[in-house]
Amino acid sequence: MNKIKDILKYSMGVAIRSFWLLIALFCPIKKNRIMFDSFLGKQYSCNPRAIYEKLCLENDNLEFVWAFKNTDNKNEFLKNNKTVICKYRSLKHYYYMITSACIVYNWKITYDMPVRKKQILIQTWHGGGCYKTAGTGIKANTDFHSRRMVNEISRATYYISSSNYFSEKVIREQNQYKGNILSIGMPRNDVLFKNNQGLKSKIRKELNISDDKYVILYAPTYRETMMSDAFEHIDCGRIKKVISEKTGKDVVFMYRGHHNSTSGGSSSFDKDVSDYYDMQNLLLISDMLISDYSSSIWDFSFTYRPCFLYTPDLEAYIETRGLDEDIYTWGFPVALSNDELEAGIVNFNVNDFREKMNAHHEKLGSFENGRATEKVCGLILKRLHIK
Repeated sequence: MNKIKDILKYSMGVAIRSFWLLIALFCPIKKNRIMFDSFLGKQYSCNPRAIYEKLCLENDNLEFVWAFKNTDNKNEFLKNNKTVICKYRSLKHYYYMITSACIVYNWKITYDMPVRKKQILIQTWHGGGCYKTAGTGIKANTDFHSRRMVNEISRATYYISSSNYFSEKVIREQNQYKGNILSIGMPRNDVLFKNNQGLKSKIRKELNISDDKYVILYAPTYRETMMSDAFEHIDCGRIKKVISEKTGKDVVFMYRGHHNSTSGGSSSFDKDVSDYYDMQNLLLISDMLISDYSSSIWDFSFTYRPCFLYTPDLEAYIETRGLDEDIYTWGFPVALSNDELEAGIVNFNVNDFREKMNAHHEKLGSFENGRATEKVCGLILKRLHIK
């Protein structure tokens, strides 16, 4: 039944796409118009945000469009007052899709979205590193879903990569992309390479966190097993106590749910920042990250601050989703329980961790150097013939 439903939904999407491609025959592409969306219109974040904000500083002649599922109060984030905001999958959205010269996104251009041959599509993805499997590598995916996703990803003109490993394992093998790879690192990570004390203080103030607090961010990736009674949730009070004793600071423990689900949080956390608009801001202000199989650990690794993998469902996750490499080879301390997490924090060695992160970056062939945004913006302006 689900397969029939998927096929009918896909067929409807193809019909919508065909209709708008017909309309496109009468709508010229505007060479200075660039369209953005992050996580299919869910956020103002990630690589599209970094590219957009850089382009706002680069050229006054560009026209920007953002698509959001919820268009309320988005103007406060945007950096250019001429930026057009449209509702994701609205008539306005489809119109801007067919008339934009360049489209920047971080997940996929879905099967219902019309794409023209002369348009430039920049696939910035939202992952990095070598952690959970993607695309055809996901064990739970059906053949239909995998084929559809490969087809959607193949529409990109360029695909941004964070490392040699990511290019070969994820882009070429799992996503079966045969086009142009930009080996430049993730634009969203550039902010983590700079001395941004002023920005850190600004973000902390926005979240009502003083600079003298020790901030822990717990940001697990999405999976249904977090709802299971068998999943041992983090003991916030216990972890805060051990951190406070080790650092001598008051601790603020934040929870960030995955954009597909905010389940798994707890009232024992000091702050639920699941609805905060950009993960990179949260990584920037955090003194410690606790995650699992999420690519946020790749991003955070370039700060060399303590990062722990809390994975009480490790065996089940490998069974249902799969990992690219053995989790114990990544270099991050792995904890299957609160006991192990506490022990890992107590025994954490800064110099040892830095060496392991450097080895991890070298093993994967990292492209990250803090200049990704500059490079991709230069490419966009060159391709659009914008001076």
